Formats: sequence, structure tokens, C-alpha cells
Amino acid sequence: MPAGLKERLSELLIKKGILSKGKLNEALKVQKEKGGSLGNILVTLGVIGQNELMAILSQELGIPPISLSKYKIDPEITKVIPRKVIAHYQIMPISKIGNILSVAMADPLNVFAMDDIKKITGLEVAPIITTQEDIQAAIEKYYGSAVLATIEKLVEETKIEHEIAMEEEIDIVGLKELIKETPIVKITDAIVLDATKARASDILIEPMENDVRIRYKIDGVFHQVQSLPKTMHTGIVSRVKVMSNLDIAERRLPQDGRFKIKVQNREVDFRISTVPSSMGEKVALRILDKSQVMLDIDKLGFEQEPLEELKVAAKRPHGMILVCGPAGSGKTTTLYSILKFIDTPEKNFITVEDPVEYLLPGINQVNVNPDAKLTFAAA
Repeated sequence: MPAGLKERLSELLIKKGILSKGKLNEALKVQKEKGGSLGNILVTLGVIGQNELMAILSQELGIPPISLSKYKIDPEITKVIPRKVIAHYQIMPISKIGNILSVAMADPLNVFAMDDIKKITGLEVAPIITTQEDIQAAIEKYYGSAVLATIEKLVEETKIEHEIAMEEEIDIVGLKELIKETPIVKITDAIVLDATKARASDILIEPMENDVRIRYKIDGVFHQVQSLPKTMHTGIVSRVKVMSNLDIAERRLPQDGRFKIKVQNREVDFRISTVPSSMGEKVALRILDKSQVMLDIDKLGFEQEPLEELKVAAKRPHGMILVCGPAGSGKTTTLYSILKFIDTPEKNFITVEDPVEYLLPGINQVNVNPDAKLTFAAA
């Protein structure tokens, strides 16, 4: 942050009673030791909120503000500036009119960023102020996360020596060696971790003619997030099978399994299904993140009238409630929310599920197991 702006911001915040001279000196000391803009340091120290800081800077500098979370950016605009430049300067192109490119920035007076953008695009830059938080969320949404950038780097730096012409030519020994490849393990783990952090409900690993397509399902819509070399397909599929205790040698029949991972001190369940296709095995992973599930019937988004009707029906001593919808539409979440709504210590609840997705305290949940002749009818 330029010295002039630093002084104006400090003076303005002190005048408004937001910043004390003691806190200012603390922030300046942190800035001297670690670098960074004074505004971000003040936010980190809890002196001021990001939105409040944005409003003050906008008013002081005469630069219009924008809430990126409420603004839809044309994907074509994001191609104007490379991701590494976007990530380095923490900026986001939002529109282009004539030869003027509007760019959202948390630090709209970063002259180095303005100069580089002008050199790269050949356009005049019109800065718009936003919060650091909005910038980071927009970068992940439109450019992919840092984890995906790591995957790209691994793919570029690593040359897989296993050139595979036909899936049938691989023997079981070759598969076991292939999934020990460090890049294969890192890339598979990175995809799983990134999808979880992106709050995706599903991951699809799909073999195409010349590459492998990776898609996430977020808020009911699939998004392609990565394209990997076709030579990695067998290794990634086998790695997922090993994690799920599936038969890595069986590639002609569908298989189902599950595994758990720990993400930020919480357990996340994955349900796996593999299906053979003309291009190779397709893998679908359903992510069951208990920390993200909302089991409060009042917060699921029902309108008031049908919500009351549902509650009345749920409290009846007998009858049937049918919950229908496509995969990922919220059927299980709705049913679990109803159970939680009517559960009391005086009642005895038993569910029969295939499979049990979330463990509900106080509910007796039976997992169907056809191999042991424990079917829905038997239960």
C-alpha cells in the first residue's frame, strides 16, 4: 500500500474512532516485519472487518466497490489473464468494454499489478475494489483451486513410463507397481481433497478418447475441473480401488465400495462405484461429509405451507411418506431431517438403508447386506 494511502487510511480510521494509535503502531510493526498491506493486517488483527474496510477505501479513493459473490463473471473474460498472475496479485477480471478491462482488486493502488495487467492484455485497466475473501473465492471458482494447480504441476513435471495401448494387456503385477507411483498417489489424493474442500457432492473420473476428464458436482451441477493424460487413467482407477478395498484386477464388471479420509480433523466418507465403458473404467465417488449436511427440517428451504404439511404427516403414528428425486437432490438429507425432527427418547426408531450414509444418535440403523441375506424384505 503506497505511503500516501497508508497515511490517509490511518488518519481516517483514527478519526472515525475505529483505530487507536496503539493498534496502528502494532500493525505498522507487523507490516515492517512480515510485509503485506496495512489494510489486510488491520483485518487480521481484528481492528476492522473486510467489508467495512472496503467501504471506507471506496469512499476515500473514489473507486467503486463490488461484491464478487453476487456477480456472475463471463468465463471468457477469465482467459484474458493467466492464473499465475491472478494468484500472484490477487485480482479478478470481471468485464471488458472496448479497450477497458475492469479488474476487481483488494488493493486497487497496486501499480505493479496494474502495469503487468496492461502489458499482458494490451488493455487499459479500470480498478474496482473488493475484499480479499471475495477475490480468493472467485479465483477458486473460476480458475480452480491451488490444489488443482499442484496437480497440473505434477502432471507437467512427471512422465509416466507406463505407455498403455490396451487395458487388457496389463497384468495384476503391473497394476500393483503402477499404483505405487508417487505421482499417481499424490494426484488421486489431491483430487479427493480438493473436491471435499470445494463442497462437491460427487466426483466423476471419466476416460475419454485421448485424456481423462475430472468433474465435480457442486450444488447439483457438474463442472469439469481437470483434464489428465490418458496414461494416468489405469493408475488413478487402481489407486481408488485400493483405497476402497476393491479388486484391482477386475475391469469387466461394476464394483462398489467405500473408504474414509480425515480432512481438517473431521472424517469424510466416500462411496465408490466403477463401471466399465468403451473407453475404460468410469469411477463415480459420492462424498458424504457429515460436517456439511444440514439435518434441520426448518432450514432445508421448504416453503412454509408444505413444511407444515410435512411435519404433520411425519408425526402421524402410521402411514407412508414418499421422497422422490434425482441423485444428489436431497432425498436422504430430507428423510434424516424428518427422523431428527420426530425423534424422542419415548419412541423406538429403526431404519433399513442401503447403505447407511450418516449415523444418527438414538436411531437404530440397519445396513442392507444381500450377501448375508439381510435384504429390505428380511429386515
